[in-house]
Amino acid sequence: MSPYVHRPRKTRKSGSLRTRSRISPPGPLHTQLPLATNDAFCESEEPYRWMGRGPILSKTVSSDISELEVDSEEWAIEIFGVSPGCDGEEGSNAFVVEEGWGHSLYHDIVEQSALDSYLSTTISGYEVDDDGNGRWAALPQAPSNHTELCGPLCDVISRIVTQLGAPGGNGNTREVVNSHSPIFKFGTLKNNCPDLSIKATGPAFEKPRLSEEYVDGLGFSNVASVFQVFIDGNKPKDAEQAATIESHCRDIFTQQPTRNFVRSLILTEQSARLVHCDRSGVYLTPFIDIHQSPHTFMRLVLGLSSMDEGVLGFDTTVKLKVDPSNGRKTGTITTVGDDGIPVPYILRMDQPPYTRSELVGRGTTCWLATHPVTGERVVIKDAWRPESRLPEGDFLNAAKGIDGVVQVLSHQDCLAETKGYRPDVFEWKNSENRIKSRVVMKQYGLPIDCFTSRFQAIAALRDAIAGNRELLSRGVVHKDISIQNILFGPPGAPPGRRGVLIDLDMAGWVRNSRRELRVNPFLGTRRFQSISVLLSEIWHCFPSHDYFDDLESIFYVLCTLVLLFEKPGVRSEPDERNFVKWDHSDPVCSGEAKVAFVNAYPIEASPFWGEVCEELIIGVKAILKPILDRKDAIRVSRKVPKEAKPDKLEAIGKEFDSDDVYKKVIKLFDDALLAIEREDREAAGVVASTSTLPTASATSSPQVPPVPKADGRSFLKRPAGGNHSEASLAKRLHRSSTLSTYHVLSKA
Repeated sequence: MSPYVHRPRKTRKSGSLRTRSRISPPGPLHTQLPLATNDAFCESEEPYRWMGRGPILSKTVSSDISELEVDSEEWAIEIFGVSPGCDGEEGSNAFVVEEGWGHSLYHDIVEQSALDSYLSTTISGYEVDDDGNGRWAALPQAPSNHTELCGPLCDVISRIVTQLGAPGGNGNTREVVNSHSPIFKFGTLKNNCPDLSIKATGPAFEKPRLSEEYVDGLGFSNVASVFQVFIDGNKPKDAEQAATIESHCRDIFTQQPTRNFVRSLILTEQSARLVHCDRSGVYLTPFIDIHQSPHTFMRLVLGLSSMDEGVLGFDTTVKLKVDPSNGRKTGTITTVGDDGIPVPYILRMDQPPYTRSELVGRGTTCWLATHPVTGERVVIKDAWRPESRLPEGDFLNAAKGIDGVVQVLSHQDCLAETKGYRPDVFEWKNSENRIKSRVVMKQYGLPIDCFTSRFQAIAALRDAIAGNRELLSRGVVHKDISIQNILFGPPGAPPGRRGVLIDLDMAGWVRNSRRELRVNPFLGTRRFQSISVLLSEIWHCFPSHDYFDDLESIFYVLCTLVLLFEKPGVRSEPDERNFVKWDHSDPVCSGEAKVAFVNAYPIEASPFWGEVCEELIIGVKAILKPILDRKDAIRVSRKVPKEAKPDKLEAIGKEFDSDDVYKKVIKLFDDALLAIEREDREAAGVVASTSTLPTASATSSPQVPPVPKADGRSFLKRPAGGNHSEASLAKRLHRSSTLSTYHVLSKA
């Protein structure tokens, strides 16, 4: 239990409020530093921001379609390979907690006697009448508008912070700022401006860029807390109050990546209430009369302006320092290795961390760092998982030693839990306790959509598929394969490691029950979700996520690469307009668009990719489509009882040897890579007798004969029938009308 929390006796049940706007709150404020994660929120419409000086990756949401827009410095966000996706249920809840909770906070920040002494002085501005009723005399009793109230409130709060707050030192300061003061000109964020702010300096804070200021010298990167002011007779409903604060807290989380939680105050001329934001959601205290309960009011102000970063909600395992000579920041992030020994990794401050911008959800933050002894470059990933979900570290341990899958160096679970920031009596309606975990992983290259050649892209995807196959052999389904979750291996990586599958925090054990593996269209990355996942809601049919769903996601990654890119860095606008429906916020619309694609979309790649890659798509589709058709027939059948459909859908995957299916898909990629090598050598006028492809029996291909130089591409021309000995597996699968579904998978 937090040292700043004394548990109240009252146990009135909390109330729940549905907010009109999405509330994805940050984290709580007192000192208990175990954190937690939650995935009740759809990320498909959320912006992604690169912290510090990097670019912004955002989604622009139209009436029914969200399109991904990336600026020219896209590489900065892509280095971590974290992609937009869906992370649970869309929206969030704000709760009103028990009445005694606000009174119980921050009792250890200041002695009761110090509060009494301050109230008895004239400088406090607190006056007691003959009947014993106290009042902050400077506050107007009937202000005409909230701007009229901001100035007096700012003065009262400033005196509390100055007279009772802990001394600063070492560059730590706190200052109460009234955004409506006439001495300030508004910055570019005027429409998103808090009324009062606790301006802060210190290692955890950073002076904002001019474009991010909402008052001169003040932005969300250098505030300890923000307060919103309303008039008692004209204040909005609870949900709207929470939504207003949520907007500010979202920006604080984005600009201050070491936050575990954020707390704010809503103030009127008569009362105050605390608003708490963390990865599980938002809660509010009931309004407290600041005149009749001045001690509680002062404790809340002092807690939200504390010099202690832990009290403010920062993760104290991240230590930042500022060099006074040049203003540069340095820092470390400490994690406990598998041997139980703490390791203070050195942060690479030239590349600030990546953060997800949503409040409720995983709140993933990725840091680039180096090992303090070996100098090895690593990525350190913090994330908040729902209590009901297994930690990513379990699946990363299972993946150790697998080529083509991210390799973990260490992992640490239960750094914090959001339930530690809540009253004992708390109603977890539409939300869940979240647990903060940290994993240290090897650093790899950029996502595969940053390819520079077709061989590089296809080879990387091929190795990631092989890694996914090995992961399945160890009993793990990935469940969130996307283009951003496949990275290039390090420079000069050998076959097998040219592409790396990352992000196992959505993964599951094959052995688990359907309840734990059931498909969910609000988990994962919309563009790459399988049809079974996307259409599960409308058909009320929720089978387990299986390896066919992962393979289908891989197929959509392949299609995105080959059909949406005319060449490296250049997208095909006509195809982009067609494929944007795959990103639709409505999973049914996305699923129907994919059904139409699988059934009828013409496979026509640009000259950069050529016929080889067209055939590769056709071949993979030929393996998957019969299965997709069978699944579709079960979903729409009126003869199959609804309760029996999940069993029948799962039975389809069990009919086939998954390893055999993966072998056939990998063989298609190996054939394509051989053909690409041939064409590239011919184009360069080079004769070669060796190949860079793996030689293992499962993926080996015939030796490539020397390429003739004189006859152009004539050596690639074959009879149109597709039944000759040199026909590709893709063409044989696609063009042979005599092959049945079973034949495709077992005989080809």
